[in-house]
Amino acid sequence: MERKRLDYIDFMKGIGILSVVFFHSYNGYDLSDPAFHILKYITSFHMVLFFFLSGILFKSEIENYKQKIVSKVKSLIIPYLVWGCVIGSCVELLRRMLGTQGIEGFGVASILKQTANGDGMVDGSWFLYTLFAVYMLEFLLSFICKKTSVKYQGVVMIVLHLALGVGGYFLGLAVGDLFKIPHILIASMFFYFGFLFANSELQIKEFVYPILFVLGGVLCFVNNESVSFALLDFGIYPIFVLSALMTIIGLIGMSQMLFEKQSKLKFPLLRYYGKNSIIVLMTHMILMFVVVRMLEKLLHMEIHTFPALASFVIISALELLVIRLMPKFLKATFGMFPKSKRDKFEKVEK
Repeated sequence: MERKRLDYIDFMKGIGILSVVFFHSYNGYDLSDPAFHILKYITSFHMVLFFFLSGILFKSEIENYKQKIVSKVKSLIIPYLVWGCVIGSCVELLRRMLGTQGIEGFGVASILKQTANGDGMVDGSWFLYTLFAVYMLEFLLSFICKKTSVKYQGVVMIVLHLALGVGGYFLGLAVGDLFKIPHILIASMFFYFGFLFANSELQIKEFVYPILFVLGGVLCFVNNESVSFALLDFGIYPIFVLSALMTIIGLIGMSQMLFEKQSKLKFPLLRYYGKNSIIVLMTHMILMFVVVRMLEKLLHMEIHTFPALASFVIISALELLVIRLMPKFLKATFGMFPKSKRDKFEKVEK
């Protein structure tokens, strides 16, 4: 894979994960707070962005399905179990020791139930579970697609994924987030949209990307007061889908143009967050639940009630320390085998 593509993908992941951190750093969902409008815009696309990006990198021509499945178990399910279940349970115990509100009915039964349901014990771990299931579904669909006529493969896949997206929405209304099945079906639709975006021969003019980005934001505010993929709260579902797609395509298109023009602005810090997005996803909530609460007790002040931007800066700064200081065996649970300390974040993998 060439460097430009890695740059813009990492850049987009950096935007996505810092959007997640900002959202979680904000204490509450107060409509009177100016930050609410930023939050509504962020939640309209920030989680489906990751599924879209995964689709961009997906290769439908699979020779060894077993090897692919094992690879995803290592990179997604193992960290889900280690961080979402084991470490998440330790975090819950620490929260109780610190006197902060914890999970009601916490115990072995609740740990097993939440882990099996795809929630884990740490907010955000559901993403790993869902993305793994999306990959398994895509492997299955690619296998089925091989059995159909080459002439109709594209049409069959588009119809199937649109049906999954619609079915996931109505299933969510009927059964909620049972085993994250509605999330998986809807996410698979955005995953395939990403695949189409990367593999279609459609030529989009450069001036169209900013227009799509702006129109996607406008549509977001036409929707209901809040949007949350994690909570299956979409407002007017077709508007949510269209708004998210327009915003994501516009944002990705502008990012591609930025790096293709070889801009002097390399955004090393943003790409660093992007390359470590899974670590940030799984650890920033732990920082908020444990480290921040400990600081609050020591400083006799409530950091989590700071203005949204201040809380975001504090958590983001702490996250950099976590990434740099995290032991190698913990990074290895994310499929990462870090190089020496000389490997500064300014360097980009070729």
